[in-house]
Amino acid sequence: SLDDSYEVWGAVGTDAWNHGKYQERYAANAVYDGSGNLIACSWEPFFYFEALTPTQWENGEERSQDLVRAFFDPACLQEQDVLPNFHFTVFALRATGVREGTDFRLSKLEYVDRDDFWDLDYSGSFMVSWLVERYDLSWRLLYEDPDALAPGETAEVLYADWAGICYLPDSPGFTLDDTRYASLADFLAQEAPGLKDGMGFASADPSNDHLLYSVSYCYSAEGETYFGSLCFPEDGQKILYYTVSAVYATPWKEAVRSLIPTYWKTAAAALLLTLLLWRTLRREVVAPVEETAKCLSGEITQPETATSWHWREPQQIAQGLYQQREAEKEDKLEIHRLEAALDYAKSAEEGRRQLVSNLAHELKTPLAVIHSYAEGLKEHIAEDKREKYLSILLSETERMDAMVLEMLDLSRLEAGKVKLARDAFSLGELARDTFGRLERAMEAKNLTLTWDIPEQSDVVADEARIAQVMENFATNALKYTPPGGNIHASITLIQGMTRFSLTNTSPPLSSEALAHVFDSFYRADDTRAGHGTGLGLAIARQIVELHGGSCRAENVPGGVRFSFQL
Repeated sequence: SLDDSYEVWGAVGTDAWNHGKYQERYAANAVYDGSGNLIACSWEPFFYFEALTPTQWENGEERSQDLVRAFFDPACLQEQDVLPNFHFTVFALRATGVREGTDFRLSKLEYVDRDDFWDLDYSGSFMVSWLVERYDLSWRLLYEDPDALAPGETAEVLYADWAGICYLPDSPGFTLDDTRYASLADFLAQEAPGLKDGMGFASADPSNDHLLYSVSYCYSAEGETYFGSLCFPEDGQKILYYTVSAVYATPWKEAVRSLIPTYWKTAAAALLLTLLLWRTLRREVVAPVEETAKCLSGEITQPETATSWHWREPQQIAQGLYQQREAEKEDKLEIHRLEAALDYAKSAEEGRRQLVSNLAHELKTPLAVIHSYAEGLKEHIAEDKREKYLSILLSETERMDAMVLEMLDLSRLEAGKVKLARDAFSLGELARDTFGRLERAMEAKNLTLTWDIPEQSDVVADEARIAQVMENFATNALKYTPPGGNIHASITLIQGMTRFSLTNTSPPLSSEALAHVFDSFYRADDTRAGHGTGLGLAIARQIVELHGGSCRAENVPGGVRFSFQL
């Protein structure tokens, strides 16, 4: 019956069933009356449902026999994912809009998700409205068109616990009998009205695509109602209405896409076979050749890959090369050892010669002084000068004795024959004690001493030896700081190391002097010569290096900085 709107709307909303995600099928449907007038079509999307008023909803009614159709604009949809499974997703509807007969001008559409219902801990018979209200199930926004209502127009709310949808996507365009159609909807809109005369149409195959279309007539004859794909009005058959359906598909694309899993499996099998073949070839052919080449070039000394029996020749060649390489390596190592020993001997000899030269130079002056004053005593000089000469002789003798002792100490340090103690002490307190003993000498030169020492400056080292280093650094700074100059002592902690620095007023040192200032008997120039032995900084460096530390000299603005770190 044409009055059964539910059947009509459901018919035009029926989609072509797609099996699998690789298929492309499109459908379009329409219902016409006997005069060729359009009753309903699938290319005008709409929702249809059995409407319940708010009162009926609150009373728990489920059927009203009041069918409503609500056209909608797809652009206003809020959730596109709901549409393909609309019947399985929507548990209840709440529509807001204006009723116009069987049509409903839709402003807003909300729904309750069926998953929310399944999540309820409930069993037994139920009414949809009762469950929704009792468990306060959330209404989700599916559609909203703010321009659907005119300003000041009053909207009403309808409910439904069952609904359907007519929403078929447009198909691609196609050509049929030299006529171009934009889509299936365009095809039916042009061709279906002409079927009111009762002559149906058959299928056709346009190009490589496939189009199936059919018509089903509902007609009366001699008081009976019949259905069929053909109708003959000239024989007294009267058309009541007819439905037109069209399905558009791309069989070639479907065929290719249906083979995609096979293609993937074949490609995977081919890849696996290729990898196995490559692995075999590499192990049996490539690897032995590569290893032989590496042995020839000296990159490796012995083959790493176990080869099969028919590739023993490269293995034997590689083994022979390995033995040859080992012999050559031993020869090279022996040559390197001899070269290192020769370099060490040359360096030691050069050091010995330099030491003898420096020692002779350092002893020359005090020996000359001793000789000169000894001759004076021999000639029976005046009694008043005799005490002065003896004092000078004793001073020079003590200087030579100190030089010999320091030479012995330096030799023991360089040979590593000194056993260091492990004392925990404050480096800051040691520095203050050292400069305290030099206070009178500093006052004599009118020197200013400043400090930058943190409260915590403890180190673990040989306190006596570090005191020797501190005294050598302090006396060196005192000796070469001009009268009225400044000396600044500081201690800093850097990445687990403790650094002690002395900065004194002084002309800058040359790069050569900075490089050799810690060498034995080295003096930058005559202006820095004094009555010392020339071994103090060399001994200090040896002591610090035995502790695993280092010494450094550098020019700074207005002076020179000497530092060591432990």
